[in-house]
Amino acid sequence: MQTLPSGYGYEYGGMAREEASSGGAQTVFVYTLCVVLIYLILSCLYESFLVPLAVILSVPFGLMGSFLFARIAGLENNIYLQTGAIMLIGLLAKTAILITEYAIERRRKGMGIISSAYSAAQARFRPIIMTVLCMIFGMLPLMFSSGAGANGNSSLATGVVGGMLIGTLALLFVVPVFFIVFEYLQEKLRGPLQKEPDQQIMYEKEQTMMKRVLLTQKNKQYMYTRKVIIFGITLFLSSCGIYTKYQPQTSVPDNLYGEEAVGSDTTNMGCIHWRDFFTDPYLQDLIEKGLKQNTDVRTAELRVEEAKASLLSAKLAFLPSFALSPQGGVNTVESQVSRTYTLPVTASWEIDIFGKLRNSKRQAKAAYAQSEDYKQAVYSSLVANIANTYYTLLMLDEQLEISKTTAETWKETVASTQALMEAGQADEAAVSQMKATCYEVENSVIDLEEQINQVENTLSLLLAETPHEIPRGKLAEQSFNHSLSLGVPIQLLANRPDVRVAEHELEQAFYVTNQANSAFYPSITLSGSAGWTNSIGGLITNPGKFVTSALASLTEPLFNKGTLIARRRIAKAQQEEALLAFKQKLLDAGTEVNDALVSYQTSKKKKDNYQHQIASLEKAFNSTSLLMQYGNTTYLEVLTAHQTLLSARLSQTANCFKEIQSMINLYQALGGGQDL
Repeated sequence: MQTLPSGYGYEYGGMAREEASSGGAQTVFVYTLCVVLIYLILSCLYESFLVPLAVILSVPFGLMGSFLFARIAGLENNIYLQTGAIMLIGLLAKTAILITEYAIERRRKGMGIISSAYSAAQARFRPIIMTVLCMIFGMLPLMFSSGAGANGNSSLATGVVGGMLIGTLALLFVVPVFFIVFEYLQEKLRGPLQKEPDQQIMYEKEQTMMKRVLLTQKNKQYMYTRKVIIFGITLFLSSCGIYTKYQPQTSVPDNLYGEEAVGSDTTNMGCIHWRDFFTDPYLQDLIEKGLKQNTDVRTAELRVEEAKASLLSAKLAFLPSFALSPQGGVNTVESQVSRTYTLPVTASWEIDIFGKLRNSKRQAKAAYAQSEDYKQAVYSSLVANIANTYYTLLMLDEQLEISKTTAETWKETVASTQALMEAGQADEAAVSQMKATCYEVENSVIDLEEQINQVENTLSLLLAETPHEIPRGKLAEQSFNHSLSLGVPIQLLANRPDVRVAEHELEQAFYVTNQANSAFYPSITLSGSAGWTNSIGGLITNPGKFVTSALASLTEPLFNKGTLIARRRIAKAQQEEALLAFKQKLLDAGTEVNDALVSYQTSKKKKDNYQHQIASLEKAFNSTSLLMQYGNTTYLEVLTAHQTLLSARLSQTANCFKEIQSMINLYQALGGGQDL
């Protein structure tokens, strides 16, 4: 900032002196006085103190357009722009007055407030637009003028053009709205001023009503026609198998469980969690390890992850794809090096009109559900296999104990027979036969120990562990407190994971058929690219030019209809195969339930018989042993009784295991064992 030397000053002269002496207060006063006088004149014209506000409040919208255009053009708020603004106020006010005057005239003749405003805007629309266009085209030469004095011409014309363009468009909507608001308030205060309606007003009123009725009828007819067309197209495409959805199977064959009576409740053994079904703590620990470590379980879980990723890919196919593909090159012509490059971003989007992507997504969704059900089927099978193997161990343990006890008893019997032979009451043949039978029992003990080792190795393999001894309980300590409840056969569709796997296979085949049908219809793809290039050559540092491109493509199969027909036939045949496989799986499930149920019932019936048989054979063995000591019977009778008793005890143990195994198989057949 510079200052004048001491003793020096400055002052304005001429017009500048007069403007500075007058100050801004005088200008504000003059503008305020003009607005008040205009308001009073309009109040007299409209016979209202509120309606003139519709004209006055609408004028600033034009001034906003004027200053907006000036700002865009980079012009200053000079005297020329202000002159144009004053002229603009008059022009816009004239437009607002015309619309308001027409609206008031129609309101006084009996039209509604809204109808009056709408009719006035409609009646004055064309002359207002013509006037504005003439004004704008007349100002365009001044707006783009150049040379001496062009600044003033450009400032005045730019303000007028911007104000007329934006202000007029705004006034056509704003003035009727303001009129409706202020006229409504005015009539609330004093009531409407009515005049005798003339024929023109009545005619316009009737025309307005007729237009509204016709417009409503046309809209209704259009909506009805559109609904009919959409419905027809949807029906046609649905009949072609494009948009149809798979309907789950809800029916099962009659007497699926056989002739067994089935309760009406929907609860069954398959709904019980495996921890609640198997109460043996050793078995629970083994099942827990198996579900965590088994390789088949881990493989099933990985299949679920694969199907989940495929489903995500099918969902993302609906979105456009983007790619960055930069390219560059160097060319040499007559020692002149030209370096070129392109840096585009390409986009591609396939519009799924005929259900190709939709059916693919649904197929992927069915595959994901199938993988989940397959995992549950692996869980169920693993739980049943571990339980069966565990109880096999318990059965072999008990048979081993019985065989060892029998071997000790035979040793005592051999010793007694030897004593009888020495006393002359038995011959050498009896002793030899007794020793041979004792050796046979000892060999069975060795065979049972080998079987136990093999079963332990099998169970270790199910646990994904190296062979080792399995901790376990006793067969006699096992109990199942659950009553048999089969539930309704339809539950197999929901409980059996292998049945659900078969149904999801059918669902996938269904959507594959839909995709084959979609292949007959065109595919629409939108693509485009945008980026920088200097493909005309020059330095690599040249920023190049920004280039855009857009492309829409439609692909309709013409000469491969035979291939498409063959693919559709294959898809339909595979769908029929999947349906037959599902039905067969359902029949197999019913057979498994029936087999397990009958086996369980048979074991229960034989259980009491084995108990009575063993009690009788024990008495027979004791009696024959005593009779042989006193010479009333032969060693053959004792031998037979002892062998029969051993066989009955082993059969009783096997029957107990069969009962438990039937419970496990029935539990698995009803869908139990899932880790839910």
